Amino acid sequence: MISLDTSTGDTGTVVGSVDPVPGTPVQVPLVPAIQSAADAAVAGQSLATHVVVVRPGTGEVLAVSSNAAANPANALSGQFPPGSSMKTITATALLQAGAVTPDTAVACPGTTTVDGREFENEDQFDLGTVPFTEAFAQSCNTTFIQQGLTLPDDALSAAAASYGVGTDWQLPVGIFSGSVPATSTGTTKAADAIGQGEVLMSPAQLALVAAGIASGTPAAPVEVVGADPAGAAPAGPGQAVLDQLRPMMRQVVLSGTATGLAGQGEVYGKTGTAEFGTNTPPDSHGWFVGYQLGGPQGDIAFAVLVEAGQSSSVAVQVADAFLAGLG
Repeated sequence: MISLDTSTGDTGTVVGSVDPVPGTPVQVPLVPAIQSAADAAVAGQSLATHVVVVRPGTGEVLAVSSNAAANPANALSGQFPPGSSMKTITATALLQAGAVTPDTAVACPGTTTVDGREFENEDQFDLGTVPFTEAFAQSCNTTFIQQGLTLPDDALSAAAASYGVGTDWQLPVGIFSGSVPATSTGTTKAADAIGQGEVLMSPAQLALVAAGIASGTPAAPVEVVGADPAGAAPAGPGQAVLDQLRPMMRQVVLSGTATGLAGQGEVYGKTGTAEFGTNTPPDSHGWFVGYQLGGPQGDIAFAVLVEAGQSSSVAVQVADAFLAGLG
């Protein structure tokens, strides 16, 4: 702030001026009913919580909500490990490579060791040998690590890029588009496959991934109606992959880790618990990423993040409250 000393009667000198002109109206794609439902869902949480909603097929950002405990910038530009919500992308890579089909019998042991490091399922649950769909629905870390290690080192990054991950979106309010390394090996490659390691995502980008799966035509994000495109539309993984992946995501809700959403219509998704920090045991973020078809507000895709929620179950609860609030 500049202060003028007017005690001598000198009111200063005009050094320049610009005549006022009318502003240019800007239309945003936010939908009040969806925004209100998201606001109500996050408001009920004491931990930092975010909901981002995107329209499948268009990339329009329909709602962005963070509660009072959160840094609101994190909904769009936060950089977080996605945990098992990353398995939508790892499954894409595996299906695209022909390494598995939804019916392929895969091992799901309680633990698996890579280069001397032990990885485990939650509470070391052991499913034995099950179809790949069940390993996905129950979020079996060991399956995805074992299968992911069979892929070329750049396969996970390429699958992520097909949904727009890593794109430099040109937007009025920046979206962190995620980071999935193409050169990870060994234990880092194993951890990347389950959304740990060096993988980072924002809630907004994961909502865009879910939107791309729902529509089959991933789109660049839209924050202002009629503005120049934020970037080229991602290529997508191909119809054959999506035809296999979608029923797997539906099974997460029908019989897997997100059965709390089974009463919310035709919902597809993936839960995620993402460890972070140096505490023992580690703290964890809770995620749910998915989409609803034919709901009260039409087809929508969304991501829920509860920072330090310790489990995906709290994110499922937020998603349930959000969907219930849509009418």
